[in-house]
Amino acid sequence: MGTELLGNKRSLAASEPPEAAAAAWAGAPPSNTAPANSNSDGISRTRIVGAGLDSLYLTYQGCLRAGLQKLLETLKNQAQSPDPDARSIAQMPVGDWVFHVSPKGARMFSYVLTDPRFRLELSRGSSSGVPLAHVQISSAVLSAYGPERSANDLGLVLDYLANDVSQGTISRADLFVDITTDNDISDLADRQWVTRAHSIARYSDKGQRSGYSIGRGGDLVMRIYNKPLEMLHSGKIHAQRQWLVNGWDGKETVWRVELQIRRNLLRQFNVDALPSLLSQAGPLWHYGVEKWCRLAIPSALDETRSRWATHPFWTAVTRAPDFAISIPVPRRSLRQSRAASDDSIADYFLGAITSYMAKYGDYQAGRAIEDLVGLIDWVLGAREGRTGLSPSRQISRKVAEKVRRFCTGRSYKVPHEIRLTTEVEPLQRKFEDEDNEK
Repeated sequence: MGTELLGNKRSLAASEPPEAAAAAWAGAPPSNTAPANSNSDGISRTRIVGAGLDSLYLTYQGCLRAGLQKLLETLKNQAQSPDPDARSIAQMPVGDWVFHVSPKGARMFSYVLTDPRFRLELSRGSSSGVPLAHVQISSAVLSAYGPERSANDLGLVLDYLANDVSQGTISRADLFVDITTDNDISDLADRQWVTRAHSIARYSDKGQRSGYSIGRGGDLVMRIYNKPLEMLHSGKIHAQRQWLVNGWDGKETVWRVELQIRRNLLRQFNVDALPSLLSQAGPLWHYGVEKWCRLAIPSALDETRSRWATHPFWTAVTRAPDFAISIPVPRRSLRQSRAASDDSIADYFLGAITSYMAKYGDYQAGRAIEDLVGLIDWVLGAREGRTGLSPSRQISRKVAEKVRRFCTGRSYKVPHEIRLTTEVEPLQRKFEDEDNEK
């Protein structure tokens, strides 16, 4: 935020109440079709391009179905096996989804099952006072299905695994707003955060300010970060669907403002189950970004920070729309959300083929691809003496391991041997298949 811009507004901040100054900075109230849109006066162009629940954590009471504990114990032991073939089949099918079974438990829970939608931490059910399950609903399924359908699907999974399942109690909810702006918020001073929190942390990535964290370790934590930059590291790009629907141009930096709200604060707002969270999401958000913490414009004429005008970027943040928004996606896209992105796969292959071409001076792509396949087959063949596995068996084993890790299918269905050859049937273009199943 430049000093010239601050100087132009100092008289306004000094002569009017903070609310009036903030309104002058932020422009007219947003319309229903374009929440928190940019000003028309050219001073600030800030708008919300996304909002919702990023993660949802719930606790359930109940008891595992008869015989299921023995099965889970067997799968957990398989996941711990030094034999890759045994590990690859440590999977738990539930309906038409497949869960990855972890080799370890978590805290007081003995078993951890994960698929692209849910992370289930399950107890044996023998310890008094230990819940049946602690569950995280992923941002991918919340973005695709919305919170209500996601919770309903989770209920079906738990009913399959257990008896007498209670209504889920929310232990943590992460609300977010994604916003673009022409205000420079990459170099904010700590004093601009008018907050009840005691800690403010700043983060950078390769010399670029990547975000802020306020109130770490408390019942309410606020994070403000460069979401596209975070996506480069996580590979999770599902948030872009909502951005594009709301007019994102694919180039602007999108800043995510996120509130992590734990059980103690949720209880103060009478939030217990999902319906109460959805009804109280707005009040929770406004408490977090107005009363608990806000971004202010420093004033040279007033040292009392509570009277400083609200920054125009933050005025837009306070105008969050519905937090139950979802953008439907094909089921196949959701199933594949734990796998490497298509961009990453393309980059890995591009790195390999261009390295081969540069090393061997072969600049004809088709021929280089054929030769690269031959090189890989030759290298795997050289390893056979050490591993005892043929090249086709080595490939099959790696595919089975990744099918389990990505939860994209049943590992036992992977062929025992997969030959490395470019002599195949006509191009299938699986990545372009249409899948309208929701």
